[in-house]
Amino acid sequence: MLTIQIQDEQLARQLQRMAERERCSIEDLLKAMAAQYRPGETPTPTLSEQSAVVRRLRRSAYARARHYWESVGDA
Repeated sequence: MLTIQIQDEQLARQLQRMAERERCSIEDLLKAMAAQYRPGETPTPTLSEQSAVVRRLRRSAYARARHYWESVGDA
């Protein structure tokens, strides 16, 4: 038997709430999460990668808006 201690109190509370919502133990919740883990799949983008995507989208949206403003004579 292995005992795991979670030092992050916020994480521990979050896991407890999730287990309560699912009406299961924290151990069962972690088992379900581990079963969904697929190594080798495309990882979730990092925050800096997400920020870069948002910047590109903003620039693109601003360029479209600027084009529209110019087309209606609002420079």
